[in-house]
Amino acid sequence: MTNCEFTPISTFSDRYSLQFNGSHLNNYSFNNCKFNGKCQLSNNNGFYSATFSNCSFNDVFIIPSVLSNSDDLILFENCNINYTESNFIYYSPAAYTKGTYSQIKFDSCTITNSNSKSTVFIYAYAKPNGYCYFNNCTIILPSTITIFDGYPTNISYIENYNINFENSHLPSDIKLIGDSYKSNSNIKINII
Repeated sequence: MTNCEFTPISTFSDRYSLQFNGSHLNNYSFNNCKFNGKCQLSNNNGFYSATFSNCSFNDVFIIPSVLSNSDDLILFENCNINYTESNFIYYSPAAYTKGTYSQIKFDSCTITNSNSKSTVFIYAYAKPNGYCYFNNCTIILPSTITIFDGYPTNISYIENYNINFENSHLPSDIKLIGDSYKSNSNIKINII
């Protein structure tokens, strides 16, 4: 989709959903699109891969699947992204799901938390393996947010997960990882 605008009707105040079904490789691409109102990018039978280029989101909630293939990528490039949910990214589908290799990348994006009640930036309900990478991004978060935390079961299912912030500054006093996940040395957060 190119040069599209998604706008809920004026009487709709909930969060509308874009559902991705088996989105492997480059099945879904959005270029110069505006997502007005509250939206969520949902895992419905598999949100594994999509590209969002030069898009703007008024208020987005990202719910990817952890069961991706190694050549799948969810990419946001040059996007302006706002969010107000408790979490920015919420890995799915279930708390007992052991991830294969999910990849999410934000390149030259502005990400703004617009709700001081948000608690966790990236939440592992399902257990991800792979990476989440922020490159040359402006990230505006309150220092009370924890970067990575999740549902406190099956923590050992995370065998290789990296969060990288390259030239993407965070508040200096922010908590990087939740207490229940600190025991898993396979989770690495790198600030470069």
